Parts: sequence; C-alpha cells; structure tokens
Amino acid sequence: MSIQNGVKQIESIKLIDTYKVSQEDAQTSLLFDEYPILSSSGEIDTYIISVDCSVTVENNYFYNGLNYFFVALIEEDGVKKIAQFNRPSHDLIQKYIIGSISSKDEDYIDEISAINVIEKAEKGLLVNAENEIIDKNFRTYRFLNNALSSYKELGDARLLWEILLSNKNIC
Repeated sequence: MSIQNGVKQIESIKLIDTYKVSQEDAQTSLLFDEYPILSSSGEIDTYIISVDCSVTVENNYFYNGLNYFFVALIEEDGVKKIAQFNRPSHDLIQKYIIGSISSKDEDYIDEISAINVIEKAEKGLLVNAENEIIDKNFRTYRFLNNALSSYKELGDARLLWEILLSNKNIC
C-alpha cells in the first residue's frame, strides 16, 4: 500500500453534516469481527458524516468532493474514540440521508453525487463524485459478508476464497 492512501492522501477536509444512526439500524453495519473493540465496549454511538474532501489521489478510501462515512464511537478510559470508519451501506443512506436532502439545498448536486458513489460501490463499481470509474472490481465489506453467508449455505468455501483473492480493494 502506498503512503498516499488513507488519511495521508487528504489535502483538506471539512465536516459538512452529521446524522445520528440508531443502535438498531447500526447493528448491520457494525463490523464486530474486524474491530473486536466494538464487542467489548459498552455504549456505541454511531453516525453517518458527510465531509468535503480534497485529496491527492482518488481511491477506495477518499475522493474529491462530498464523501459519506459511517462512524462508530466508543468510550475508552473516559475518552471518546473512533472504533470504526468506513462507507455506510446504501440502506443507511436511504434511511438517513435521502429523505433529508432537498433539490433546494445549496449542496444538492454534491449530495446526489455522493449517494451515487455509495450506490455504485455496493454494485462493485467504484466511482468518484464526477462518476468517473476508479475501480471496476470493488467490493465492500457488506458485499463480502453477503457472499460469505451465501457460500456458507452452499458449503463451498473454495469459491468464496476465489472471490476474496480476486478483490484487493475492499472498503
């Protein structure tokens, strides 16, 4: 992985909005296996945040323009800490974002573009805010978890392993 990926690729970032996600709605998005600290934490506060980014490289972590993220905060030693930070599911976007935006909003086009990024990512196509393709073989954790469930039912872990090996860009 290049040092240009992740937080180091951000030139500037501005918090635009926060949307509190209920504990019930967050359950399908919390990645307990990937972030074990979530399982041992008491209360978990979950949000969808919108941030306006300027980045050096557009990739599966960040792209230029409005980005949505699912954030889980826990309290550890009396301090709130980010325990999970990733793309929200389209289901959460539908419930918390789509109903709250209006064509009269100043940032409406940016909001629609960011929603498009989430929709396309869940279908395996990573695009930026301008709908330019970044990666044609992109897989979210949600996609892989669904694949794992399907293949567990079928009892063929070999096929799942092939899927995992073929998808290097997971977010």
